[in-house]
Amino acid sequence: MKQQQQPGRAATQKRQPGVDNDPPLQGEGNYTAARRHRKSAERFVESGRVEKAAHDAAPKDPAEQSELQQAEQDGRARARP
Repeated sequence: MKQQQQPGRAATQKRQPGVDNDPPLQGEGNYTAARRHRKSAERFVESGRVEKAAHDAAPKDPAEQSELQQAEQDGRARARP
């Protein structure tokens, strides 16, 4: 039979070195995931590949550009003021 954890026990459990263990409850948002994303974004910017990625993401033809602009307008229409 599996034992249930006592409240507050997760904070006192030992963490394994080299393993990114997220605490089970982090309040308003996942701070560990946000930190990983920020570091990843910083590495990407520092790599010098931003210009190429922007060029690759650009619309390939006027129809695709129009579709992207319409999607942006739709998104902005639903956004909070």
